[in-house]
Amino acid sequence: MNNFFILSKNQINRIKKNLLAKLTSESSQVVTQVLYPPLMILFWGLEQFGIWLFLISLTSMFSMLNFNFTDASLQEMSIYNNQKKYNKVNEIFQNTLGLIIINLLILSLIIFIYLFFFEINFLIIEGLNLNDVKIIFFLIILSVYIDVFNSLLNIGIWYQGKQYISVNILTIIEIISKLSIVLAGYFFENLIYASIILVIFSLTKTIVFYYYFNLFNSFLKFSLTELSKKKSLRLFKLSIGHFTDLLANTIRNSGLIVLIGFFFNANLVAFISTAKTLFYFFPLRFFNILDSISLFEYAKGFASKSISKLKNNQKRHILLVLIAGISFILTSVLVGPYLYNIWLSGRFNITSIILILIIFDVFLIVLRNSFIIILRSTNNMFRIGLFEFILSLIMIMSCYYFLTLGKNIETCLMIILIGSSISLFFSINEVRLFYKNKSQISK
Repeated sequence: MNNFFILSKNQINRIKKNLLAKLTSESSQVVTQVLYPPLMILFWGLEQFGIWLFLISLTSMFSMLNFNFTDASLQEMSIYNNQKKYNKVNEIFQNTLGLIIINLLILSLIIFIYLFFFEINFLIIEGLNLNDVKIIFFLIILSVYIDVFNSLLNIGIWYQGKQYISVNILTIIEIISKLSIVLAGYFFENLIYASIILVIFSLTKTIVFYYYFNLFNSFLKFSLTELSKKKSLRLFKLSIGHFTDLLANTIRNSGLIVLIGFFFNANLVAFISTAKTLFYFFPLRFFNILDSISLFEYAKGFASKSISKLKNNQKRHILLVLIAGISFILTSVLVGPYLYNIWLSGRFNITSIILILIIFDVFLIVLRNSFIIILRSTNNMFRIGLFEFILSLIMIMSCYYFLTLGKNIETCLMIILIGSSISLFFSINEVRLFYKNKSQISK
């Protein structure tokens, strides 16, 4: 590893430990993710599975209003921790807690207004009891709330570079949670029980995370004594880029599923979801392993002002992603349809055009992520996050427009691919400007 990247002995040991945990985690979760759709179809039925996917995606659209403060907080805490400014670390943590509380109160008000004044009335759920739909929706939202709090506990572990602890916890609980939801279909027909299980395991994560949070922290306090308008406003500004980038990702993925639910049926929702699971989310998970374990290392290098070292390591990072990405494309084209057919026992047949559009889209996304990782790790995401958000809105609105004209789903996938290409070129330019500015400052 040290022959390819420029790393210290401590970095190599930490990376190996985090990498092993991530590989074990992702491999385990991929097995679960591969088995999850066919098992859900087997135990719940194709119609119920499509409805479950739709409601999860609809909830994700609402959760977009949950402003993400933890990404920016995590990187700031990592940088100050490496500079041994522990008081600053605690200040950031407490201000993050305050911002999350305010944000969830606002989100709760918005959801209450929606449920009180508007009816959930979509073609895909027309056969379900409206009260059942509202209960399912409420329980899924509740699990989102709990996981938001869990993310705060999580950064209390991650900022020290101990990713492997959080990763192992999440892996075990997510696997058991998904299997429990699948098996519930054998005993129950109502999706309310699936949503109850979702909440139970979110609470389980809270208990376990809280234990490890207390175990590894002596100066982080669940208090608002350090809360201040100035500090919170600064953290809010740093979080805008991370939030809008995450929001853009939700819009382009969950938004597409919601559009399919509007214009088509549950079968097509299940088809596109399973196709993207195997050829988009599955490879994206593995490519994100490198990005995930690198965030702390880039933040550490930035804290020590090793800009030239950062640049050299990122060039190798991008090269590694490029080689792996090309290998993924070739493999998917050659054996992808065969694997997809086996995976779902021939329930769906994926066309060459849909396959190509999806795999080239994820290739552009992972390549773009390998460029912007330096911006993400140093909290320089404002311009790129805002651009990505606007671009995703344009993509989804364009998809909606063409679907109203009677166009097929391939048109939407083509629009998204074009948007991903634009995003990549913009990201490359932003990274170039970042290194140019940092080089001038160091001189």
